[in-house]
Amino acid sequence: MMERICLKGITWDHPRGFESIEAVSGVFSKNHENVEFSWDVRSLKDFGDYPVTLLAKEYDLIMLDHPHIGSAVEGGA
Repeated sequence: MMERICLKGITWDHPRGFESIEAVSGVFSKNHENVEFSWDVRSLKDFGDYPVTLLAKEYDLIMLDHPHIGSAVEGGA
């Protein structure tokens, strides 16, 4: 029996942030029955107020808007 993998992710509260990622996650899980996703959503403002480096310690996957990529890379996230 395959080990169950549960991935915790976060994205922003906008259809561009969560609709596509939830759809893709569902298809992936159908093709990889041992993988499960759990997605949290937060406002884009909350992403700006909370460092991506701290999110990286709490989540396996982060879907974010491009303005935050520089700080994520710079912080080693």
